[in-house]
Amino acid sequence: MLRSTKYKFIFVHVPKNAGSSVSEQLIPYSDYRPIKLITTPLRKLGFPVNVGAEPLSAHSTASEIRDLFGHSYSKYFSFGFSRNPYDRIYSLYSYVRYSKVRNPEGFKIKTCTGINDYINNFLGIKHSPKSQFEFFYDQDRHRIVSFVGSVESMDESVEYISDKLNLPLKLNHLNKSFKNPRNEPLTSESIIKINNYFKDDFDAFNYERL
Repeated sequence: MLRSTKYKFIFVHVPKNAGSSVSEQLIPYSDYRPIKLITTPLRKLGFPVNVGAEPLSAHSTASEIRDLFGHSYSKYFSFGFSRNPYDRIYSLYSYVRYSKVRNPEGFKIKTCTGINDYINNFLGIKHSPKSQFEFFYDQDRHRIVSFVGSVESMDESVEYISDKLNLPLKLNHLNKSFKNPRNEPLTSESIIKINNYFKDDFDAFNYERL
């Protein structure tokens, strides 16, 4: 999560939704800079925290941010990005599978033989990544961010945010997954599990189910 009291923005960072690329552009305008010398080792241990003014994790939900800021939350332009759930699950798996993540959950995922093995034996059972819906909607199922762009239309989304904030933002691609496991097709069983697990994401952000 990044915010700027000067430019009045809050960025809700959903994991594996181009957040690192966007954060790089926003950090110079934000109230504080995450200290990578400290945060990178903590992330590898399973604690993706920012060290700075806000006592929140790097991937805080909009509800968590609103709870911290109270009434002042509505004064900010809040935004984040959605991504096709199938692409996102590939990216989530690939990042953990091929990165140097040191936490116990990461070690378990590294034992998977592939994306379908991960989905059928870990997704929602031993590994439960938050849905995108959870990042942008509250408990009453109301969207509480000003704008949700998409990874699929990233250039247009960043251009809109840039115009809205009157900031010269441009898109770079950082923190990509180390390998692309897309050469392993999803089985019908995996597709059903993804459709069920990320049902709200498909519905809220208008992604087509396979």
